[in-house]
Amino acid sequence: MQTLITALILLFAAAYLAWRWMPKSLRASLGGWISRKAPALSPYFSAPAGGCSSGCSSCGSSNADNTACSSDSMPKTNSKGRPVILLKQEQ
Repeated sequence: MQTLITALILLFAAAYLAWRWMPKSLRASLGGWISRKAPALSPYFSAPAGGCSSGCSSCGSSNADNTACSSDSMPKTNSKGRPVILLKQEQ
């Protein structure tokens, strides 16, 4: 019985890890397939709404001038175009 419980825990852990590391496009198509097969699970697999962190074109705000996506909320990049993660607030 303990072996079965341990195997189930490892199976769920491996499935979660695969889901987290899966490319976003594959995760979206697999989530859509799961939602069609099991409609009760659809809230867990629906795509999150795009926010300002994904760019103002996907912000979803109703403002025509995109004032919801200010330059302060956009991620900063270095000279190579990579995102910069700040450990302390700038003053």
